[in-house]
Amino acid sequence: MRLNEFLEESGTGRFSNARLANLIVVSCFGADWIMHIVRALDFNPSFTIVGIVAAVMGIKVAQKRLEK
Repeated sequence: MRLNEFLEESGTGRFSNARLANLIVVSCFGADWIMHIVRALDFNPSFTIVGIVAAVMGIKVAQKRLEK
């Protein structure tokens, strides 16, 4: 139930694609980071991965501002 509340937009009650994409990208990034810690490897994410995480989070910020 909590996941549904997170994914729903407050005004319309529909699911937000930007929030879903944000959740997937951040979860995968976190899982990759944890796997590097568990295997005692250096975590040096590429510019592409960091760019995707930042872009997805930026999409949600821009979407919120455009909705108003």
